[in-house]
Amino acid sequence: MIPHKSIIAASLHLEPNRAAILRDIHRAAARGIRHVVVNENMVALAMAEVQSANLDVSVSGIVGYPIGQWMWPAKKVALDELSQIQNGPLAVMHGVGPWLDSTDQSAAELKGIADLNGAVWVMTSLSAIPEERLKALADDVAHCGAEVLILSNGVAASGLPLPDAKQISALAQHAGGRFALAAMAPAGTPAETIATWLKADADTVLCTDFWDLSATDSDTGKESS
Repeated sequence: MIPHKSIIAASLHLEPNRAAILRDIHRAAARGIRHVVVNENMVALAMAEVQSANLDVSVSGIVGYPIGQWMWPAKKVALDELSQIQNGPLAVMHGVGPWLDSTDQSAAELKGIADLNGAVWVMTSLSAIPEERLKALADDVAHCGAEVLILSNGVAASGLPLPDAKQISALAQHAGGRFALAAMAPAGTPAETIATWLKADADTVLCTDFWDLSATDSDTGKESS
């Protein structure tokens, strides 16, 4: 099982799913997982439940998920709105790929992120970035002041694989501790795969199956071995 301290709970649904969000908010609280990441369209619901149930959980909505296709001005409006209602760090999907990476649009977004107030998490599709670009990516993320970089494969329809341990380890070396790395684990990701990511210097994992993978003994409340 994965230690709950190594997990950020993910409850990401492209279409509103009230039951799933409410369930996952309470499940995270029961496991002692302090952060839950949701799609931006579910932040208000998640926060209402956190407040009404007095739960010790921080909620962050990812703007632009899953591929970061919005232009920065639109993302900025959404981030400003969410900063008024959520209690967790701002989170934004930074679009990458041959058509976005190292472009003026990308640079404008990174500058905009740097100008935000408060803690910021950035998600990007590591699988879409060539190895020779990893150092520049790490420098960009550090310069924009992100506390956490969430590593994904973008939208599933792209056919890109999840970042592997070698890619994560290489990026961790370039990051040099300037920000934390969170590997994204979609539903069905084996615990063994997640363990290899953590051993490859991912600091944490953004985990959809957090309830099952952080299972505890129902009688003692202690983590299972």
